[in-house]
Amino acid sequence: MAHYDRETAYTAEAPAWMPPQLGECIRKGCFVCIEHTAAMRLGCTHWEQWGDIRRYDGDVRALDREIETCKESHGDHHIRLNVEDLGFHSRMTLFVYNPSRPALHAA
Repeated sequence: MAHYDRETAYTAEAPAWMPPQLGECIRKGCFVCIEHTAAMRLGCTHWEQWGDIRRYDGDVRALDREIETCKESHGDHHIRLNVEDLGFHSRMTLFVYNPSRPALHAA
């Protein structure tokens, strides 16, 4: 029976745009919320949630597909991820798409 190595699976499947810290959070089962907004204003930006907050259980490609689906529906919006690790009571926010610089998140 073959041994499944999550680290090897992550590095083989991770999109080029994804930083290692995010991949580690996904492997650990952190909760991820995808949000988008049409305009960013200092101090008063309203973000809309895309889909449900969920755990991807190491499936970085599923998260990438979900971001792409959001981008297809809201291509002129900024997109960010809120990642929460409830075990350590920590949170990370990562901006993954800027419509004025679309090359930041290339599939």
